[in-house]
Amino acid sequence: MADAKTTRNPYPLGAHPEAGGIRFSFVSKEADCGILLYDLNGGKKIQRIPFLPEDRVGNIYCRLVEGISPEAVSYQFYEGGRTVADEYGRAFTGRAAFGRSQKTSEWKASFLKENFDWEDDRCPRIPYADAYFYCMHVRGFTKHSSSGVVHRGTFAGIMEKIHYLKEIGVTTLELQPAYEFQEAPLGEEVRETALFGAPEDKMDSKRINYWGYRKGFYYAPKAAYAASGDASGEFRELVKALSQAEEAHADTYGNTSLHHACWNEQSEVVKILLEKDPASVNRLNDDGESPLILAVRRSNLMITELLLSAGASPDCADADGIMPLHIAASDGELFVGKALLAAGADINQKNSDGETPLILAARNGRNDFTAMLLEKGADGNKVDNDRHSALYYASEAGYTEIVELLLDAGVEN
Repeated sequence: MADAKTTRNPYPLGAHPEAGGIRFSFVSKEADCGILLYDLNGGKKIQRIPFLPEDRVGNIYCRLVEGISPEAVSYQFYEGGRTVADEYGRAFTGRAAFGRSQKTSEWKASFLKENFDWEDDRCPRIPYADAYFYCMHVRGFTKHSSSGVVHRGTFAGIMEKIHYLKEIGVTTLELQPAYEFQEAPLGEEVRETALFGAPEDKMDSKRINYWGYRKGFYYAPKAAYAASGDASGEFRELVKALSQAEEAHADTYGNTSLHHACWNEQSEVVKILLEKDPASVNRLNDDGESPLILAVRRSNLMITELLLSAGASPDCADADGIMPLHIAASDGELFVGKALLAAGADINQKNSDGETPLILAARNGRNDFTAMLLEKGADGNKVDNDRHSALYYASEAGYTEIVELLLDAGVEN
């Protein structure tokens, strides 16, 4: 049984863990009111704690309940014979599907886990003159299958579309009501014991409040908008992901700081940027170039390996279908090519002209690179869009050693 004692600290309102217990603050003009505690897992009521006259400060009752763990309980308030959900609750048990009405008895507030890792998240501080706002409905933005996301209609779904939002120039999101609200019409039995202690009236019994512009639980992200069972955690992840995405500022050509550092061969800067914003490793500029493509164009093995270790895609193609291995093959950068293949690059990948790395190496007279590709299993009989093979280009240019390598590998003459 939890112990309760009077406290003279009514703010903030709602329920908040303190050393040794939980402090409850509830606004009410009624003399008969108090706290209802429930077992978090089973939902069974475990204690009814009335507020005492000495708990009252104006119209606020405040009481410290000791000996209970925030991780083990959920709670509600009561006024006379009515059960009242905490309008300052930051999370609620259960997870109602969108459009399903919930009775007052189902709105039991619980406590957030406070160990969320915000990393180095901070306000992007985008100048107002540079800001482009996008006002969206969380559910409506990705609910349709055409959105192409896995977690449709959720905070997680928005995270999947961050790259798209940045592509169209959006810097700032404004979400239409994303807090907990009752979108479904309430039955007559629920109207009599309304969520906030007042009767629900003037409600259409057949229509759903899709937009959410009504009184709600402003401190709790809407559970029906979460792909997981943790709406607050998922919402925090969305906020963090949006902030991190904005950290990778792009120039007028879509180049981020990481693009510039790779092109200018600043390996130490690359290390720092990857640590601060690992998601930028596969971000593309307006020409479809990833930081890895720029590093390979500069023949920089160290930066290439740094990017690959950080998760850079070895097969990411630019707007012309050119991939890192194509560039390395054309330039004869043997060790860069080996690093790309070790990271899983497709050895027979074709660009938009149908050219494989082997065709490019042979056409440009790259003896060692050609030998390495053949040793790794490259298909010498692949042809480009003009139906020409590596052997054709090597023969045409008079690259005798490459012709011999290809014939020894069993390439068709």
